[in-house]
Amino acid sequence: MNIDWQILWDPLFHIPWLAGCLAATFILPPIGVLLRLRDEWLAALGLAHLAGLSALAGLAIGIPTVLGAPVGGLIGILIKFVGNFPGNTIYVLMILIGWSCTLLIAANTPLGSVMGHALVEGQLFFATWIHLWINLCLGITIMLLWPWMSHHIIKACLFPGHNNQDSSVVWRWHLLFN
Repeated sequence: MNIDWQILWDPLFHIPWLAGCLAATFILPPIGVLLRLRDEWLAALGLAHLAGLSALAGLAIGIPTVLGAPVGGLIGILIKFVGNFPGNTIYVLMILIGWSCTLLIAANTPLGSVMGHALVEGQLFFATWIHLWINLCLGITIMLLWPWMSHHIIKACLFPGHNNQDSSVVWRWHLLFN
């Protein structure tokens, strides 16, 4: 396999590379660890599918993906907390709804071709300055909140009955983490 290492010095590659490195080192690993400690990996998948759905639906009506994707995640969080659904069944439904509606939008709009090209060519090269700044802000926020979040989540994981005395405090930091 012959790899062209000159692409690393191409100016077109610098911003996507930095955005990807920030996401892969400072954003995704801490979030993954905290989600695993809270046993909410299924929630992450469900919310990600809804975010993908709203990003594609936003593109279909002319809204950038950076603005459309968080809307789906926030709607999923609101559905979970307002609906007061016990267990993880709602997250499985979020995956099903997100995946099926995304396919329906892709099949019935010209965005299906865009999705196909993005999957084949890789989405990294579509990262711009706004993605880099968002990743930088998220990385700094996670680094600043890490001691507080990890303390509460590890304590809840190791001593689950400790926070039962004052349940009003528990839902606040659960909601803030979500």
